[in-house]
Amino acid sequence: MLVKAIVPFLAVSLFALSGCPAGRAPLRARVDSLVIAAGRPAGPVSLLRSGGLLFAVFSDSETTSLAVSEIPIGPTLAPTVAPPRLIDKIDTAPPASPWSGEHACAASGGSVSILYLDREREDKSVLKLATRTAGAVAAVGAVAAVGAVAAVGAVGAVAAVGAVAAVGAVQWRLDILEPAGRPVALLVLPDGRLASLWAPGPLLLRAGSASPETLLEVFQPGSRALEFTAGDTRGFTVFDEASRQLLWYSWTAGAPSRGVVADAGAVQAPTLDLSETGAPRLAVASYDSSRRRIYLFQQTQDPQRFTRVTVTMALGTTALFCAPWAGGHLFLYDETRPLGRGKAASELSLLEPDGARYRKQVLSTGSAPLLSVSAVLVDRVLYILALRQDLALMRVEL
Repeated sequence: MLVKAIVPFLAVSLFALSGCPAGRAPLRARVDSLVIAAGRPAGPVSLLRSGGLLFAVFSDSETTSLAVSEIPIGPTLAPTVAPPRLIDKIDTAPPASPWSGEHACAASGGSVSILYLDREREDKSVLKLATRTAGAVAAVGAVAAVGAVAAVGAVGAVAAVGAVAAVGAVQWRLDILEPAGRPVALLVLPDGRLASLWAPGPLLLRAGSASPETLLEVFQPGSRALEFTAGDTRGFTVFDEASRQLLWYSWTAGAPSRGVVADAGAVQAPTLDLSETGAPRLAVASYDSSRRRIYLFQQTQDPQRFTRVTVTMALGTTALFCAPWAGGHLFLYDETRPLGRGKAASELSLLEPDGARYRKQVLSTGSAPLLSVSAVLVDRVLYILALRQDLALMRVEL
């Protein structure tokens, strides 16, 4: 059963790395929380916006399937949402693959695309691209073979291996990309083409229906690739285990530009802000576990160089979100707070700029760890998809 809870939160204002500044008003927010799926979701999870809808993508551990939930964007969260729907069965040979549930998503103009790896049997995996076009309609109950057009079915249904179940009036086109490899990123390029990136050994890129091209000869994903976009600029950051570097790729027109964010780690979140000249520049929040600090790296006039400033101290951070806000940056991050006697609390916190300082608000806390987090900023509302034992969506008005 879906449950909705509306909880007002009051957080203490604080200066990053310091104590509470006297006279500062506390950060207040009203948070709507909605459980999307209970008990059986698995990560990683993704949240993306397309038109007037939010799409929550996750794995269903009971059916070893990839699933999606649609949530309308509105002034509040609806009391309930439709049950999550099955996209495809992604693992049929126990035990589960170490990469089970890995995926990349993109959305544009009401269309949604998901790149994922389907282990059809122990010795064979297939890389699939499922695309739902805006306004597409399918016959209720139809089942389509790989490469055809199909619709999604309710979570709990079992799709035939190599096919997509179809229930309802939503259409998905299914394509296979070769050679198979771990999904890395999906981007809608400035020219409108969908770019698929994956890693069968090298880092490959397929733009639209073109043949794959090699971006990097040797590449091993060490983090999820996270997208940044503003105006005509598209790009992503990803940590490469092979080189132990955080890489960035960016498209504005023509061939991509690329580089390295020196000293940044695998726990990271990119965004685009404006430089002193008004030009878009890359900014990346990154967590350093050895120093227990979150840093902000900002691109200089030389796109291959970055400045670094300390944002705050944190312990055990595994997920970050960053966005330009009020002349500075908004940060969302998780951390572990020791309680003594071997116990700890897992907290999800928000930092909002207040001049040269930040005000902090703890949005969620619990004994169960946060397994995966994804966030989307829509105007002045931050939507957060968070997985503990259950998968929940939070709506935070800023």
